[in-house]
Amino acid sequence: MAYTSSAIPSMLAPNNSLTIEIGTQETTWMSSLLALGALFGSLSAVYLMDAIGRKASLLAFSVMSLFIGWTLLMASSQTWQLYAGRFLLGLGAGLEITISPVYIHEICRPVLRDICGSFPQVFISLGILLCYIMGRSLEWNWLALASCVFLCPFTFGLYFIPESPPWLVYNDEEDLAFKSMVLIRGEEYDATVEIRKIKEKLAFHRNDLHAILHETDADNLDHEGGKPKFQCWELLHSSVFYPFIVILVLMFLLQFSGQGAITFYTAMIFKEAECVLSPKDCAFIIGITYFLSSILGLVLKKHCGRRRLLLISEFGMAVAQLSMGLYFYLLKADETVLDPNVSSTLDEVDEQGEDATVLLEDPSHPQALSGKTNWAALTKLEYVRLLPIPILVLFTLAYNIGMGSLTWVVATEILPLRSRRWTQTISNVTSNFWWFVVTKTFHDMYYNVAPFVPFFLYGSVCVFGFIFIFIFLPETHGKTAEETAKAFHGLRPMLKRLKCPNLCPCLPLRKLKAQGNATTASTTTTPHNQPPQTQQQIELTNSIS
Repeated sequence: MAYTSSAIPSMLAPNNSLTIEIGTQETTWMSSLLALGALFGSLSAVYLMDAIGRKASLLAFSVMSLFIGWTLLMASSQTWQLYAGRFLLGLGAGLEITISPVYIHEICRPVLRDICGSFPQVFISLGILLCYIMGRSLEWNWLALASCVFLCPFTFGLYFIPESPPWLVYNDEEDLAFKSMVLIRGEEYDATVEIRKIKEKLAFHRNDLHAILHETDADNLDHEGGKPKFQCWELLHSSVFYPFIVILVLMFLLQFSGQGAITFYTAMIFKEAECVLSPKDCAFIIGITYFLSSILGLVLKKHCGRRRLLLISEFGMAVAQLSMGLYFYLLKADETVLDPNVSSTLDEVDEQGEDATVLLEDPSHPQALSGKTNWAALTKLEYVRLLPIPILVLFTLAYNIGMGSLTWVVATEILPLRSRRWTQTISNVTSNFWWFVVTKTFHDMYYNVAPFVPFFLYGSVCVFGFIFIFIFLPETHGKTAEETAKAFHGLRPMLKRLKCPNLCPCLPLRKLKAQGNATTASTTTTPHNQPPQTQQQIELTNSIS
């Protein structure tokens, strides 16, 4: 993910080793094609991991795609090779990110699934940090070679890990499943009992392998078990439709928070922000923050509610993105808006090598500026030009403790069990599509519209996300599937959770008028000899109204 942050400045440098000339459009395609490849990789993984197995899919397709992708980048002499390399990297990453959580879930005991399922996110953040570190001293081609070296331990480890026991049982390979279970649990473990439970689950769910992924106890089978396999038209059922729409919106919020753009263009953003530190040093700080905050997110999600962390995350990202947009708006203000005397004075100070602080703090200075000095003067101060660092540190921290670590957890918890194969596949494709859109359009918005536009856009989306999560997303931490499902019977139960009946001031008046009119009509039209309504009839009428 972070390869382009270090590679693009190296490619655009005048003394680079690239034999072809590339521009900004080529670099945007280089960045965004990773997301497009991940989209196709996640789609392919759904079929491949069931057809040939989890381990074989990773070895045969993910590793090979990553190896060929890094090789093409390392030896590129044509633009299409850069494009193909990035697409194949995305394809391999999409396969790995989709298959690995399934494999981890199938081999881990229930008490370890939550923490082990978070390891991929932690190692992704570690990879981002390592890429920033290596990018400080390596050019784009050597950086690709160094990244390719990390495939060796990955491939070596994949070769020796056992295949998933549930997949082997699903394919009637019970002997291999027993051996695999012994390798995972140890020789003293009675693998026969667990394999029997897997067979019971498969029989109960009509041989639907994906339906057993989220069960923790074979003796407490899901209430939806035993039904026919989920059909796509069932997406329109209210029990699936409402949570599915919420998840699709969360996928949009996840990507349009701007995390992909900031990760892909970290060095460029700090360079354009005219930060005091070098862009590579700033990227290193963000990489450290990314890694540490992903570990913090792993700890917090065990003890805090999902909804609360997501709200804190959206609020923090909104503050950071809007602050970054304001910084660029003031920094890149049009020269016609600035005081020409201030601009000329600052130019003279730059030429003389003086500190612009004197212009603001020393009234006796012959070129001192008044208290009405505009932002152009303030941006000459070193402490002001350090602002982008804490702003993006705040963004990275907020992203990893909430949206980055919990979006897929919430998707698993609120979606009905039988629908998860369909809904999670569509959600994954949607997420990767928005990821592609964000990484492709960021550069164009920054240079062709205005530098502050993408940050204001992402900040506005985060504000919308805060409101959306507050209204429509129930708490899922520590709740059963039945308790979570009750919140998605319709929009009215979700609004009732706010305990705010007066969301629109005119609604109570209209309701009172309607009740008054109904009472008047009933007294004028009801015959005197008609018996009064029973209590059951009154309750039925009230429930209908």
